[in-house]
Amino acid sequence: DFHEILKTVNERKAEFGIDIVYCPHPNWANPLAEFMGLNEGIAWLDGDQAKPSADNPVNKDFFLFMNELYREGLLYKEYLAQRPEDFFQQVRSGKVFAASYNTGLAADVNKVFDESGISGQLVPVTKALPWKGETKFQPMDGNIGWASCFISKDVSDPKRAIRYMEFLKSPEGDALTQWGIEDTHYTLDENNLLVRPEGFSALTGTETGIGPWYFMASGLGEGVAVSSGVNNPDQKAAEYSKYGIDLLQFRKAAYARNPVLYFATNFSVDLPEYEIRVKINTEYTQWRAKIITAETAEQAEQLYDDMMEAFRAAGLADWEKVMTDSYNTAAERYK
Repeated sequence: DFHEILKTVNERKAEFGIDIVYCPHPNWANPLAEFMGLNEGIAWLDGDQAKPSADNPVNKDFFLFMNELYREGLLYKEYLAQRPEDFFQQVRSGKVFAASYNTGLAADVNKVFDESGISGQLVPVTKALPWKGETKFQPMDGNIGWASCFISKDVSDPKRAIRYMEFLKSPEGDALTQWGIEDTHYTLDENNLLVRPEGFSALTGTETGIGPWYFMASGLGEGVAVSSGVNNPDQKAAEYSKYGIDLLQFRKAAYARNPVLYFATNFSVDLPEYEIRVKINTEYTQWRAKIITAETAEQAEQLYDDMMEAFRAAGLADWEKVMTDSYNTAAERYK
């Protein structure tokens, strides 16, 4: 159905004032891959073996489908080469029919549309699109975090710096840096969601302190702040937030978590297999672009087969053995 909608829009681009039918973010995981059962960039378990996403056979379906969209003129042909800032500029122009990024995209873009007088809205897809008649959607969280923090060796009192960071990561610090000051920037309702005062949405981060003091978002602090947008007295701001909440709730219902997968792909840089990992990951990005932009379906399929042969020749099996060993070691510790 999604494919047919894109075709219809492509046929009527001039009528709709559309330049680009579908524009994915160049770096973020693609939800179409997730609908096919592929979690890009995340290790996966093939029986008792841990393998990189580059060796997931679902890649073939995803790449060939993206190639089909490319050849039909439905996929923005420059998406793999564009910078993230180019992506946002394109989507906010009102000339893009469908786009994929994160759960806040619709809220961000619709606000820009309203402020710019652009007619229309982005509406999130909150239904698992089946692939070949089967629902395979199960987004995987295989991470243990998303940021790192460092203390300069020039700091005179590192213990004090550590205590300060411990406060920022405490429940009190989390609430202060992400929600603001209670009874000034918010009150809590019966569901422990934030109720913002009149005029809050017009305040800047400099005025509230929320943002400049934002410290490595926690799922709880950030999740409550995002979900509380429906309580905003500004009706438009409440509408923007609801789209993100609907999408978060849809994804949460299907989410799976396995933080041990992180250790399958993050092992000692001193091991010779680490060089294999770097080589294949680098080449994977290049092969993906070649396959998706192939001139024919037959050429795309041949390029995919060539890619896998190149990975095997580069030592894929050796890399996967280390991945499996690392995963099993971490799994025992995690118990």
